[in-house]
Amino acid sequence: MLLKMPECEAFSLSESGDEALSLSASDDEALIEPKGSFLKNVLNTNKRKLTLGVLIGIVTVTSVCLILYLTENEKIQYPSYSDIVKTLHTFSTDFTQNAKVINIGKSVNGRNISSISIKESESKKPLVWIVCGLHAREWTSPLTCLHFISNILKTSNNEEDDLLKSFRFKIVPVANPDGYEYSQVGYRLHRKNRRDSETETNGVFDFSKGVDLNRNFPVGFTTHNNVCDDVYPGKEPFSELETRALRDAFLADIPQIFLGIHGNAQALLTPLAYKYETAERKTLTIKDTSYKYGPASCMMDWVYEDLGVNRTFTLELKSLCDEDICHWQPDIEMAKKEIVPEAWD
Repeated sequence: MLLKMPECEAFSLSESGDEALSLSASDDEALIEPKGSFLKNVLNTNKRKLTLGVLIGIVTVTSVCLILYLTENEKIQYPSYSDIVKTLHTFSTDFTQNAKVINIGKSVNGRNISSISIKESESKKPLVWIVCGLHAREWTSPLTCLHFISNILKTSNNEEDDLLKSFRFKIVPVANPDGYEYSQVGYRLHRKNRRDSETETNGVFDFSKGVDLNRNFPVGFTTHNNVCDDVYPGKEPFSELETRALRDAFLADIPQIFLGIHGNAQALLTPLAYKYETAERKTLTIKDTSYKYGPASCMMDWVYEDLGVNRTFTLELKSLCDEDICHWQPDIEMAKKEIVPEAWD
């Protein structure tokens, strides 16, 4: 069968929100602080009498193989969804008094949507919900959530900085597990979930379908028939298993603070842009980096308006470059050094 890549409009960096090798880390620390790897490529030939055509062929094939290897080598730096879930269980084992893994529902392809609950034993303190990985291609978002979880748990051993004395946390590292996994083994710039995404037409699989989960919430919802659109919101609010799982989990335990984390439009967003014809944007500076600040419309509108959560924000992580793949999936060492620390601050 043929694989048909999306024929949608070109991606825009102003639009936030997007058989490879999978990560095999020796321990779970590598998922939070993964090690770099290197490429060895040796071309050896003993034949000297080659035609120009054969030489060109060898150079072309070698170049293609090298590009593919580099691409896969870059992807292997980021954890797969199964690696992330394994890390959550390691956290719950290492911090048995404070952390517990909870599956809040299923994805359209049947994967568990895993969250982690972090609190002092039997705590009734104010709840902070954090949701990462709604958009498949934004690999820095789940990475940042793992970093947050690690830091929150580490503060439990520090009397002065113990966040669990003031809050409890529920964190979803990857709210779109099917899309995230597909972006690593299929089309890297895939953004939506995987609804109806493997429909065969005349022997061709169309991988451009799916729903933008961030726009599948009822507040400010509008729809259209262009399922190929990268921001297609679905036929109706909560049409997707993933958004219904989030809805039910939030309704069962309404937070006082909500934070959605996306990559990488470099902005701190507030709710209800859909109510304004022109949304005013200001600038916020963090560690000498300028972040746009102002209203936008997405999941947080529902949290703010329907659930009554006043302290509701979406953080668009720092952007390191403009090129599509690097924009959403920068080198992981660069992300750890320049993106994740600013998100925590």
